[in-house]
Amino acid sequence: MTSAATPRMGLDHIANEIALHPRLWRRHIQRGATHRWASHIAVASTYSAWLVGWPPGTGIALHDHAESDCALRVVRGQLVETGRDARHADDVEEPGWRVLPTGFVARCRPGRIHALANLDDVPALSIHVYSPVLRTMDFFRDDHGRVVASRTEEVSDDRVSLW
Repeated sequence: MTSAATPRMGLDHIANEIALHPRLWRRHIQRGATHRWASHIAVASTYSAWLVGWPPGTGIALHDHAESDCALRVVRGQLVETGRDARHADDVEEPGWRVLPTGFVARCRPGRIHALANLDDVPALSIHVYSPVLRTMDFFRDDHGRVVASRTEEVSDDRVSLW
């Protein structure tokens, strides 16, 4: 793929292909971890892919992926996602939520903010593919019923500082 950004269907396909070939990611699993972790497993000119481990009870706060589209595939366990459109982030309505079971591919377009958590008592794994390559993530907090930006974190090729 040589375009500036990978088409949305391409991200889903890449996430599924990586998931179907554990030899590409199995060695990155951090067994026995007690904190959420992320390992950069692939990069191309138009996308980057990460394996994320979710020990029981871990999660990531409400965030976006800046200009990057994202497709994530749950490869083990299940995650719970809450999210909303960032253009309406100050709405007092509760964000929507859904369960992402093993095999599920979720999409998160630019302009959407979401949080993910493993609420089960067994570890979960997911593969995240971003296009263009993920460079920053903005984090948000609740301010008396309104969602407001709280900080921006840079993403390196090795890790995300908060992952």
